Amino acid sequence: MNINNDILGIIVKHLQGKVSAQEQSQLEQWLADNPDHQQEYQKVADIWGASENLDADIDVDKEWNTFRAKHFDAPKKGKLIQADFRMVSRIAAAAVLIIGMFVLGKYIFGPQTYTTKAGERQLVNLEDGTAIILGENSTLSVPYTFNGKYRKVELLGEGFFTVAKNAAKPFEISGPKTGTRVLGTEFRLMTGDASNALQVSGGKVAYWQTGLQDTLILTQGEQGKLAQNLLVESTIKDPNFNSWYTGTFVFEDQPIAAVLDALQDHYVFDIKNVQALNGSSCRFSGKFKNQELEEILDELVLVTGLEYEWMQGTLSVSALSCK
Repeated sequence: MNINNDILGIIVKHLQGKVSAQEQSQLEQWLADNPDHQQEYQKVADIWGASENLDADIDVDKEWNTFRAKHFDAPKKGKLIQADFRMVSRIAAAAVLIIGMFVLGKYIFGPQTYTTKAGERQLVNLEDGTAIILGENSTLSVPYTFNGKYRKVELLGEGFFTVAKNAAKPFEISGPKTGTRVLGTEFRLMTGDASNALQVSGGKVAYWQTGLQDTLILTQGEQGKLAQNLLVESTIKDPNFNSWYTGTFVFEDQPIAAVLDALQDHYVFDIKNVQALNGSSCRFSGKFKNQELEEILDELVLVTGLEYEWMQGTLSVSALSCK
């Protein structure tokens, strides 16, 4: 079973009786989208129902140790061991349910998958403190929990990573053609069949081609690209390569579509009518440094004649007059 993190949260609220009207509508639409979704919902409901029957006061470790000392430790000579099967059943039931809920959460739910469409951005916060801004038309898969030697995720598309430092457990990202490993740093990563590149904003990053041993070690201001099955290292010349992280932008006669695209990577919002923007001849020059998004949009209105509506994190462009 593979349930989107947002939907899983709504299901839990629904089972708690705390779901809003809007969330209820989202849940009903999700259930109607795919016949399998009803079965997935039922699995969550079953686990939820089972957890309510647990005796919250049972200390499984304490009960088991007491039982073992009483019934399995070396008996006094001449004594006959008689097991208290009611206690065995109680402890076993509690232990199986607790372990079962953990296993179900890890293996039935599987990895959490985050997906964006054209014009969308999504902020993903991981359990280890790592933050990821997922670019448009991208998919990120994250395990239920980070077990093993590495903190491993999978990316298809574009992501902006601020990785929490953990020298004992490096962070690793797998793409279709490349792999990336870090201890804790900031970087932009693109993976896919057509485009593969890495730009480092801070720290040190190992970057390699899948199946090969040659590895690039990149530091701040450096980038690696996969071109014709070869990894190429170079210095980044784009003044805005780090803007997603710093909030500082320098635009010199840039198309309005490119300006808004760069702003999305830092402020994390969605855009409707992306096709209309890409076809516009409007261009913009200007500088911004850690300003509120509303202030920047106001300046774009003055310079380009931008007309837009803002609703729940989505920018809908209605007109551009290129003043």
